Amino acid sequence: TAEGDERARLWTRAVREYPAYEGYQRKTNRQIPVVILRPAISEEDVV
Repeated sequence: TAEGDERARLWTRAVREYPAYEGYQRKTNRQIPVVILRPAISEEDVV
């Protein structure tokens, strides 16, 4: 989960791509988490 400056940067990007996120944030008292997903490395990727 992103925190601090990284979260702020990613949140701004998310809202730019999908402005409705800002509305969701206004409707709650909690901070909506920004989850960072990375692709899994398969055995085929390792040489």
